[in-house]
Amino acid sequence: TVTPGQVTVTGCQLSVLPKPVAKIAPALTVTNDVTYAWDVVLNSNASSPLVVKYNTPMDVTATARVVKGSGQRSASLRGSVQLMSQGVSTLTVHRVQAAALTRTGQLLIVNASCPANSTVNGAISIPPPPAKVLCPFTMSGLPPMDGPVMALVYVEEGSQTPLPVSPTRYSTADATRTSIGNCVSVGSSSALTKEGSVVALAGQPSSSSRGLPGTPICRTASGNVTFTFGPFEASQCGSYAFDADFTADLTNSPAWETAELRFKVQVTGCP
Repeated sequence: TVTPGQVTVTGCQLSVLPKPVAKIAPALTVTNDVTYAWDVVLNSNASSPLVVKYNTPMDVTATARVVKGSGQRSASLRGSVQLMSQGVSTLTVHRVQAAALTRTGQLLIVNASCPANSTVNGAISIPPPPAKVLCPFTMSGLPPMDGPVMALVYVEEGSQTPLPVSPTRYSTADATRTSIGNCVSVGSSSALTKEGSVVALAGQPSSSSRGLPGTPICRTASGNVTFTFGPFEASQCGSYAFDADFTADLTNSPAWETAELRFKVQVTGCP
């Protein structure tokens, strides 16, 4: 005779979803940067409004000056976050970043750009081994000394807890030295616009410069820019706005500095 009863089976292992493995890829490039700041000045003693008789040219001289500041040393990193799956599964993550310490001990966090062909519906797909997914990143403005950099990889969408990853230590000892903004290329532009219009008056004013060296300029320098107003046609009397820009583009950098000169111009004496 068999009496029905309950059988309990124990010792089974829980199913655990494997996690991807992340680290900073070995090919990490470090540079020692020296970044220079520049100050740009364009000023004049011209009155506003500047009164110009229509048939008599008038020169206005402006002082143009570029001032080079002292260099600021820092380090830059260029590398990749390396992602690998575990086992035979294709795994996904939703956000990949890299982080390093700034001069003040705060984390500088930048996004890593994973290949477009690895992204499906907003998630980054990681094929089974031995495949690797490399997500490049760059960061600059780090202290000019050795330090740690680490990958921040978030598996779930919206998660604020990254995978546990050991930091990688980088060295600045043998890094390439780069000067950013050591020199500038300067240029100027100007326009004379009649009040109530957005169209600049063609050919007014003409300009010439004297004293500034040819570009690129690699040290503090100054010179004069002369703006010549007139002669004007008899139909061109009235009130105008004069706008001038003096711009310095920094070498090895997308940055630039601009100085502006603005005043009113009154053209008079038309018959």
